[in-house]
Amino acid sequence: TTTAAPGAPGLFSCACGPGNQGLGIGPCQACQPGKYKDNVGTHFCEFCPPNSMSYETGAKTADSCTCNVGYSGSDGNCSACVVGTYKDETGSAECTACLPALGYSPEASTHVSACICDFGYAGPTDQDCTPCPPAFYKDYPGQGECMACPDPNSNSTWASPALESCVCVAGYTGPDGGPCTPCAPGTYKPQRGSMACTACADPYSNSTRASTSPTDCLCLPGFTGADGGNCTACAEGTYKSDSGSSACAPCPERFRTYSPPASLSPDACLCDRGYQPQFSVIPGVNGSADEVIFGRRCFPCP
Repeated sequence: TTTAAPGAPGLFSCACGPGNQGLGIGPCQACQPGKYKDNVGTHFCEFCPPNSMSYETGAKTADSCTCNVGYSGSDGNCSACVVGTYKDETGSAECTACLPALGYSPEASTHVSACICDFGYAGPTDQDCTPCPPAFYKDYPGQGECMACPDPNSNSTWASPALESCVCVAGYTGPDGGPCTPCAPGTYKPQRGSMACTACADPYSNSTRASTSPTDCLCLPGFTGADGGNCTACAEGTYKSDSGSSACAPCPERFRTYSPPASLSPDACLCDRGYQPQFSVIPGVNGSADEVIFGRRCFPCP
């Protein structure tokens, strides 16, 4: 198609119209598929923008260039389908997401068959996929087996996609992926992950190795209080032999007995001032010294 301005003299005043190219001295040729021309003149047809194509001859505008398969966007401004999506038709339609288990596809995928087992999913083929169970992970796409978390004191959630998904369980600490170290006595950690263990709040409490809760911090012998709470020394005249929240026990009712604060056993219960213990004397044998045996009862001093 040629166009001439009204009253323009000569052959060279003829120019090819939109969708056609030529030098103006001969016949005009229609733009081939993949090209367009949107003006009158001797300009050559232009290629469609990257990742797009015109599918007709004589395309007159860039809008005639539609996105290729594997690409999406406004016609003439096309971007590759992102990983995990595909597009199997030309045009401006959006890319389609792969199914969750088949959640991986390369960038600019053109067919659903490009969707294969995602990270965290395993199977004997690329399309037969099941999620990795807890304590397992898979850090690559496609067929293959899930791998166990290397540290027995770490765990992961369903469909974990990386070694770092294996985090230390409660009572253990360490970097994501391991290794995991148990919380030392006197500390605890209630949550999973790489957080540090927390020291028991009261200096007169303690916890066992790998403790998981502040209530694992028990008052020491000689001290009493709620598990995980403040610990108070047993008062004079009382004692406590075990760890935990049990009450301090009074010294035996054997007249006047006394024990210092924070006593650990009934052996700490001694005769109070002005009192003496009951005792007996076992005579020595063959010239040996007599043996004095003290009892638990206390009597006033004479």
